[in-house]
This record gives sequence, C-alpha cells and structure tokens, in this order.
Amino acid sequence: MGHYAQWQRGETVRPLLVRYPQSGTCRFDGCSQPVRTRGLCQRHYKQELRGADLTELPPKVARVKDRECAYPDCTRVAHARDLCLKHYGRAWAFNLTAETFIRLTYQTSCNACGDAGGELHIDHDHSCCPGPRSCGQCIRGVLCMSCNTALGHVKDDAGRLEALANYLATSDPEIGGASWGSLYK
Repeated sequence: MGHYAQWQRGETVRPLLVRYPQSGTCRFDGCSQPVRTRGLCQRHYKQELRGADLTELPPKVARVKDRECAYPDCTRVAHARDLCLKHYGRAWAFNLTAETFIRLTYQTSCNACGDAGGELHIDHDHSCCPGPRSCGQCIRGVLCMSCNTALGHVKDDAGRLEALANYLATSDPEIGGASWGSLYK
C-alpha cells in the first residue's frame, strides 16, 4: 500500500518495505554466505520464496570439474552421467545409461542393411514412445541414415515395407509400352 493511501485512511505513514542490507553476510544465524536479496544468501532466499522455514543448509558438495567425458576419444568435461553435454543430451533423449549409449553408438554398421559408412542413428519403437523422448526399453538398435529415414516414412509398418518390397520385385520398368525416360524427351 502506498504512502498516500496510508495517509488518506488516517493511518500513520510507515515505510513500505523492510530494507535489508544488500552487502555483508546472510541474516540467518550461523550462515556466512554473502547477501543476495532481502538480507539473505541465495539458498536461504529460495527457502523463503518457497514459504519454508529458514533452516541451516547442508554444506555444498564441490563439483569435480576435471573429469573427462566417458565417451571414447571425447576430451570434453563431463557434465552428468559421466558424459559431456553433447553426449549426455543424446543419452537423455533415449533414456540410456552412459554404458548402453556408448555401446550402441560405437557400433560400426547398420543393424538393417549392414552399411558401415556414415553416421548411425539410434532407433526406437515410436508406437511405444511417440514423443521426442524414449523410455529406454523400446530401443531396437542403430540404423544408417537411409534405413532410419525409410523406416520413418513407412511409419514403422512391416506390412507397408513388405508391400514395397513386393512392388520393387514385380514392377515393370516400362509403363504402357513406353519407358519413363522416353516420355520426357
């Protein structure tokens, strides 16, 4: 409530806010952390925002900054699950442990066609997990870009794949007595 509203109602005009020092140490007894807001350190202020009683805080655990990513040949600093941010993000998307993620991504050939060239992609059953993340239980293997794209276009439907294979085996390259090439000359 503003000063004018206090005066208009006939109340004694009082300060609008309790002013806490913005420097020094936290006002919580026994806390020596620097002040962040309202006379409290950051961690005690978060307790106050949640509406919790202010309590003594457990000591912070120092993060180990010099661990390297567990992914072979990666020299980045580990972020979580012993993986760097890049590898952790991919493992998180498929809900995989670091060991399983490394084992899958270190395969050298496509599980469908056997192609050993190019980047391989982790494949999961989209009927189990239709969203952007996987539960980790429906991982089917790794596929090359072509097989992964083809599987996506047929919507993981084995019947549709069979029909396409039959079509390729029985199709006639000439339609109506003329080849496709001669139609466009």
